[in-house]
Amino acid sequence: MDNLVKYEDCIIRIKDISDIFMLAERLDFHVFRGQGQDWEIESRLSRILKPLKIDEWNYKNREHNIIDEFKARIELYRDFNVNTKDYVECCSLIQHYGGPTRLIDFTDSFFVAVFFAIENIESNHDAVIWGFADFILGDINCRNELIKPSFGNRRKVQHEKMVEKANQIFNNEEEKETGLLVIRPRRKNERLSRQQGLFLMHENIKISFMDNLNKCFSRDFEENAKEVTLSDLNELHYLVFVIKIIIPARIPTTATIIIICIGVILGL
Repeated sequence: MDNLVKYEDCIIRIKDISDIFMLAERLDFHVFRGQGQDWEIESRLSRILKPLKIDEWNYKNREHNIIDEFKARIELYRDFNVNTKDYVECCSLIQHYGGPTRLIDFTDSFFVAVFFAIENIESNHDAVIWGFADFILGDINCRNELIKPSFGNRRKVQHEKMVEKANQIFNNEEEKETGLLVIRPRRKNERLSRQQGLFLMHENIKISFMDNLNKCFSRDFEENAKEVTLSDLNELHYLVFVIKIIIPARIPTTATIIIICIGVILGL
């Protein structure tokens, strides 16, 4: 992907609570995921199947079995108005109730991501927030699409096309492409609405989330990422594709969590 070389991948370590608020102001074009430890970004489906030592080539069959079982059972509940032909809508609802899917929870709110990162932080583990530039993923996935000005909001059209692409991937038997899709379901449930939620989805279920990222863009995040300071980020933030923010275990306190909760409530 030659057209991506101008974008930076960054790692930043915050030093005190004020850095969190500075980052929230500067990262305007990203979607975020907060994790209590420096784990690999991984779907719930993968976390369940991997310990069972099920071959990755069989993940697609397991995924379809889950979706088919959901479709069969949802018909029993008339209170649910679900378009069972829309795989994204089905998986979004499965995810909402704790079921395993390849969708990975992200949020538009930096403060929501911080809350989930430090909610259950342990004294000897750092918390991590990942940020991905939504607009870059949209441009890459729709680079061959002619989006006319008459469509109005370009980002909205890109998100709709990525949902269409996701449904095609779910429906196909084979997955040959690699990459990441930003998934904003057409209909939001209560949890997604409350947490300003969305999903990132890897196109090839047989390989990991980060391998989808690395193979698609022909570079490895860990090798390419530059560790920067907040001052550096002030110069780079419009060009940052992937950012990994590390919150040292020594920083979060009960007071910190209260402050973050206030930020979430106020919609900061």
